[in-house]
Amino acid sequence: MKILKTYFVMTALVMVPELVPAAETSAGNKASGSEGKARGRVESFAAKYYHPGTKCLYTQNINGPQGIAVLETPEEIKKGNVKGEFKPYGYGSGIVDTSLLGGQLLFSLCEAYDASRDEFYGKWARNLYEGFKLMAGLSPEKGFVPRGPHPDGKSYYTDISRDQISATIYGLWRFHRSKLASPEDRKFIQSRLSEVMGRLEDNGWKNLCEDGKTVCRMAGGPWDKNDSHAATTMLPSLLMVYDVSQDSKWLDYYNQFLPGQIPYLDPQQKFEFHGHPLYIYQQMYKLIAFEQLAGKYDPDIVPSIRRGRKAWGDSLPAQEWPRTKDLGKYSENDFHKLGWPKAPSENAFEGWKRFDANFQDAEYLQQNGIEGKTIALFSNVCIHIPLANFYGAYLSGDKQIVEEVTPLLDEMLVQVDFSRINNGFVEIIPVLYALQVESAEQSSSAKK
Repeated sequence: MKILKTYFVMTALVMVPELVPAAETSAGNKASGSEGKARGRVESFAAKYYHPGTKCLYTQNINGPQGIAVLETPEEIKKGNVKGEFKPYGYGSGIVDTSLLGGQLLFSLCEAYDASRDEFYGKWARNLYEGFKLMAGLSPEKGFVPRGPHPDGKSYYTDISRDQISATIYGLWRFHRSKLASPEDRKFIQSRLSEVMGRLEDNGWKNLCEDGKTVCRMAGGPWDKNDSHAATTMLPSLLMVYDVSQDSKWLDYYNQFLPGQIPYLDPQQKFEFHGHPLYIYQQMYKLIAFEQLAGKYDPDIVPSIRRGRKAWGDSLPAQEWPRTKDLGKYSENDFHKLGWPKAPSENAFEGWKRFDANFQDAEYLQQNGIEGKTIALFSNVCIHIPLANFYGAYLSGDKQIVEEVTPLLDEMLVQVDFSRINNGFVEIIPVLYALQVESAEQSSSAKK
């Protein structure tokens, strides 16, 4: 095995945050939920957002009264349109996050299966894996990660993002290392991830559309940039692709980019934290994979990653919404209808305190003339921001953080009526949380 060049941090002797499975904390034991809860949440989520033909996940309820008619049509998708407007990245179409949703759920299902050997989790992990195989064959462009497909199995958007690409990497990497993967599966994953990373390499680490020329409009920055996003994406992804392929080229790139990028993850160096408060929590999957693989290939860097995970765990719930640049979307009347002072920007903790179940009641909303963006404001501040960022903090693995956010997550799962939310991006988080708790509990029991 090739030996990594190790990038040494300036401070050699450091205190590493204590990382424990959530089930080993008192809060984790108190409200961790049973195996049945995780199963039930998987089933409920799949009943709304999973299509058995493509084995992909969608952000709209495709199994409701309107069926797949809630999604953009194949004809419009092929034009790059959403509701008649040119949006080649497909926002609002309902089909553009198949890789992002699928990668997160595949990762968590594999965690639960490997800890429990419960074939229920194995079945669903295999389903999503088959969805990724379908996505891999859609484009004639080798290594391209499409946004989609539509349930027709062939229509997709061609303006991709870093999130979709990286979720493909960590989802398939996690399946590759699970007990579910056959030799044939591992061979496919080795080929697919090598092609995905190879396309990035050929494109100078930029996120390019399917045409190989146009820079993606909603993609995020280039992978080789020295910043927070790159440090939590490029380095883990290179190690994941190396892990499945054993191609030393990816290890060489890892060594090349490590000195410039790792400081932006480590709070003892140049730590940065930024991202969209509704979505940035998913970086934690990459950091979990990064820490596991660094322990195998580059153990001297593990303290930096652990400090980074803890720092991210602290930073996620502290994010505020609406952001200053978003305040213009709302009027004073929007805040007045919610009974809030004008233009509050709330972090996850304060946002959750503002939750009021009345605002999930259709009759109450109608009687009080609350609709549209006012409801969206409530949902983002009081549900989506707290849920996503408490969960991201939970994935930090830091004992103190886990004990702080676990009871809040459990409160949310009891008090929020998720059946009234038609947004797969929101509804997937309770599923992911239940699976991670199930995995932690099973792993903890196995050690006793």
